[in-house]
Amino acid sequence: MVVRPRQVQGARELRSSVHDQNRECDARGIRPARDIYRREQLVDKPNHADNAGCMAGQFKLIDSADATNSLIYMKLPGTDAPPPCGLRMPVIGNFAAKDRTCILSWIESVIAATR
Repeated sequence: MVVRPRQVQGARELRSSVHDQNRECDARGIRPARDIYRREQLVDKPNHADNAGCMAGQFKLIDSADATNSLIYMKLPGTDAPPPCGLRMPVIGNFAAKDRTCILSWIESVIAATR
């Protein structure tokens, strides 16, 4: 289940809303970045080149048009398909379907928070 963020007015409400979106992920031990201003640097921003095979500007780190096309989501483990470029994100321990759902929910909350 993907949690949909509520509409917020001020910065205080925005921080509260994003905190609520991350509560379930936090309970599972997944701790996405907390800084709202850094999140804005991820939405619709192109990826950088890396030595693992991702050419610069090939993908958006977080794609506001389709959260599932975000590079940080496509590189998560949990599917048989290889990532579109480079390597999968490394994970220590188990990474379940619920964890992918938490990350997708967080990505969607970041998109909503920057609108």
